[in-house]
Amino acid sequence: MLDAWRRQHATGTAAHFRLSLHTSPTLLGEVMLIDRREPGFLEVGYWLDVSAMGNGYAAEAAQAMVSLAQACADVTALRFRCDLRNLASIRVAERLGATQEADRHDHEDDALLGHWVLPLRGTSPPDTT
Repeated sequence: MLDAWRRQHATGTAAHFRLSLHTSPTLLGEVMLIDRREPGFLEVGYWLDVSAMGNGYAAEAAQAMVSLAQACADVTALRFRCDLRNLASIRVAERLGATQEADRHDHEDDALLGHWVLPLRGTSPPDTT
């Protein structure tokens, strides 16, 4: 998995991973690492089918993305963009240790997105000003 991600990261694309239980092929959701070409950062994204919510799957999958990103020397922080109405998604980012960037918001479709940052390896996140 790490080798595949490194190849994708080198080309500036996203790595998408399907979420399912080993006992069933049913798609529960997806987790991804996205390179938006912001130096030092990767973005963690995730979604779940309604039937899969509340079981810790998003947190487990997001933690796997944190571990994967830690293996990339040029990645110093992860960004989580969460719809401010989606409290469950925000809790996932915060449980992993990400903190909200108070003054950074953007709009996507009809959502107001907040930004959470998780520094890796005890480093400070890259300066985004």
